[in-house]
Amino acid sequence: TQLERLAYEQRHNSDQPEVHDIIRGFRRVLDSYPARMMVGEVWPRDQRSLADYLRLDELQQAFNFRFLFSPWQASAFRSRIEEVESTLGADAWPTYTLSNHDFPRHITRYGASNANARARMATVLLLTMRGTPFIYYGEEIGMPDVEIPADRKCDPVGRDGCRTPMQWSAGRNGGFTSASEAWLPIGDCNAINVDRQLGDASSMLSLYRRMIHLRKTSRALSEGSYRTEANAPDDCLIFHREAANQRVMVALNFSDAPRHIEVPRASILLSTDGNRPEGIASGHIELHSNEGVVLEVV
Repeated sequence: TQLERLAYEQRHNSDQPEVHDIIRGFRRVLDSYPARMMVGEVWPRDQRSLADYLRLDELQQAFNFRFLFSPWQASAFRSRIEEVESTLGADAWPTYTLSNHDFPRHITRYGASNANARARMATVLLLTMRGTPFIYYGEEIGMPDVEIPADRKCDPVGRDGCRTPMQWSAGRNGGFTSASEAWLPIGDCNAINVDRQLGDASSMLSLYRRMIHLRKTSRALSEGSYRTEANAPDDCLIFHREAANQRVMVALNFSDAPRHIEVPRASILLSTDGNRPEGIASGHIELHSNEGVVLEVV
């Protein structure tokens, strides 16, 4: 059948041993220049073979798209993270991404009446992972996919909705171009744009900026180890990032209802819920629905 023929072809034209010699050649050229790195868009047939592309003389990094296939469930994200940690090993450097140009944006994929809260919590997840986070343009302001009229579609397989122009302002064409129109329709620039969010401490953009700053200034988050917390509610993902003299705990509630979790004595560094006061937590805290909290154990 055609399906069997395609499967046969894929066995013989992907993940072949000789591709590693080609990548090593790329790496030799790369290493002849200072301060360069290489990241590959690698789609191995078996996720466990991703590590084969990250050997010392091959790619420094390879895109990991496992989150793109995760339903909004703590168990799904937990299993994918643990798979990456176990297959790559503690010495390898993982990558994570929530959205890209081939898949619906995650705020749309996880869309519901609480899509914004889910997207805010996903921000904390992405930016507290061990390794390198990749941010797809527009997710830092919560841009959703855009409905594309039939006569404006460009991509033959329907990916236009996640490829619309960046929404910089509420002005003409979202501030993206001075042309009469962009190559694709613009989203709701009046509601979602960079200019509007820059001055709003509660905006998605401000959350991304706070998380990036926290990641850069925390040794545990920037280079520490990863460990899943076993004693967590089924619909919560809790993990620890640890480095010398610092331990950070990240608690994420994937439920639409509050959850009580146990915590050591810790300082609340950040919450996706603007109503949570900063301070010291000890013994337990109540996570609000779809809330992410970052704590530093004291």
